[in-house]
Amino acid sequence: MSAAVKAVKEIFSPRYGYKRAGVVFNKLQRASHTMYSLFEDVQHREKEQKLSQVMDRIRGAYGKNALTLASQGGAQVYVSSNHKSPAYTTQWSDLPKVTVR
Repeated sequence: MSAAVKAVKEIFSPRYGYKRAGVVFNKLQRASHTMYSLFEDVQHREKEQKLSQVMDRIRGAYGKNALTLASQGGAQVYVSSNHKSPAYTTQWSDLPKVTVR
């Protein structure tokens, strides 16, 4: 019995509707055989790879949801406006008040 069939038997529940889907891995190659573009910033790519490895280690130690990118969304963001600059050009109430004696 294949590993995929075993996995499906373990997680299957008749309470849920399922759709069949597939994943295709295309053009897999070793990182050492990667051919870069003449204009590609190789140092930037290497930094991204190191960052990805560090993030994977953190997720491995603390759980897959311990660390996410802001672009992934999902997290509730709370913005505080306690320290915002006055809007002098758009709000009359933010104009400074001057008293002449």
